[in-house]
Amino acid sequence: MGELEEKETPPTETTAAQQETLEEPKETDKMLDSKKTEKTPSPQSSKPATPNAGKKSPSVTLLGHRAGATLVSALVSSPKLKDLYTRAWSSSGSAIFPGKPLAEAEKLNQQLMVTLDCSDVGCLRDASSEKLWAATPDTWLHFPQDLPQPQEINSGSRHEWLVLDGDVLFQHPSESWKRDQATEQPLLVVGATAHEAHTEKLRELHANWTKEEVREYLNNSQIGALGLTDEVIERYNATNYAALVSIITDIRTVCPLLTNARLQPSVPFYVVTQGEGEDQLATVDADVQAILGRYEPHTVEQRRYVSAMQQLFYYYVSHGTVQSFEPRRRVINVGQDAQPQEDYEHCNYWISKDIVPRYARID
Repeated sequence: MGELEEKETPPTETTAAQQETLEEPKETDKMLDSKKTEKTPSPQSSKPATPNAGKKSPSVTLLGHRAGATLVSALVSSPKLKDLYTRAWSSSGSAIFPGKPLAEAEKLNQQLMVTLDCSDVGCLRDASSEKLWAATPDTWLHFPQDLPQPQEINSGSRHEWLVLDGDVLFQHPSESWKRDQATEQPLLVVGATAHEAHTEKLRELHANWTKEEVREYLNNSQIGALGLTDEVIERYNATNYAALVSIITDIRTVCPLLTNARLQPSVPFYVVTQGEGEDQLATVDADVQAILGRYEPHTVEQRRYVSAMQQLFYYYVSHGTVQSFEPRRRVINVGQDAQPQEDYEHCNYWISKDIVPRYARID
């Protein structure tokens, strides 16, 4: 947890957890909890102290990245957490949330109980992390981050790690989105990076990805099976590795998240496109690294990007609104500057082909 001053520079230190809680400055050293506890009157005073008189109430911003972002996006839809935070920021999370009833989820999780020879939650809590990991079915750990493959259609439903427990999560988050109305101060900001799907394993398949190698890779996927290879190559000008990773990222992360954001009128959505390195990639943590001051800029464009990303985040933390966000131009393209645009056209293409959100990444 780090405390944020009301200025546009990042904290110098923060925890490395996936989900972080950032707090705005307070004019007293006394932390108030969500129930607004009262100050104890001073023995020398004949008058009772007024709780936090003339001061700002606490403001907590949740920051989640990857799996932490998925948790943040789910939790902000829970009425149980309504008074425990003020704002939330979700970076490169999954767009897939739990939808199965608790009884069905428990039945599907029975396989783990049997392997551990457990009959209750106490047994699970007593099991070591090594034992739990060894007992986890391999099918639960399959997180496709490459191009969709034909066999995914017949692989059955993927394991849902989050469940509708009836305590914190009562229903699929989309049900709460339907009730939410547009507000000037959004409770959630959602975003991703344009090359989130980059991995060294994929990059090293070819020393220098050419148009023909990209074409072959697309042909060997569900895109090729659907006869979409030529269309996709033309649409993305797919002649190199960066274009291939953009295609994968749009299918697995960016477009599914944008689909969810469109259901929430007040939610700003951003995509980081400022690249770095030989392939000029905006990798999975480019936004969070910039926010936390860990991104190392080497060019004028990259320095401007860091400033733009920090301005978006810290202004939101301090004021509750996102600069550059316009309801009619709701997608914020964060390159060397943050520029609003009407839409993300590639996503409309994938949705029309029933690729998105069908093949969205799941945490």
